[in-house]
Formats: sequence, structure tokens, C-alpha cells
Amino acid sequence: MRAAAEETDLDADEMQKLTDGGKYKAVVDGSTAQAQLLGITGVPAYILGNKYANNGAQPYDAFQE
Repeated sequence: MRAAAEETDLDADEMQKLTDGGKYKAVVDGSTAQAQLLGITGVPAYILGNKYANNGAQPYDAFQE
């Protein structure tokens, strides 16, 4: 975690504290559960109107459909 924070010019101490404290664990777990319910298996993934999900890179036409 520290190395990733430092590579992106974030405060490594603050990131480590947030990670260790689990402050955002519920948010991440909820997002993961939603992705699984929608059948998302890769990134990027696009969720449109909480109804449609597209996995992976998509051409412009895929969003028009």
C-alpha cells in the first residue's frame, strides 16, 4: 500500500492508516458484492442506470445500444 501511495504522490502514512483502520472496508465490500450480482468479471466495467452492465473496453456503439 505504501509503495502505491508514494508512486501516485499520496501521503503514504495517511493511506496506511486508512487501510489498517478499515474505514472504507464496508464501501469496498458493498461495491464488490454489487459487481458480482451484476456479473462483472473485469475492468473497466460500466454500470448504466443500475440496470445494464458492460464488461471490458467497449466501442461507442455499445453504449448506444
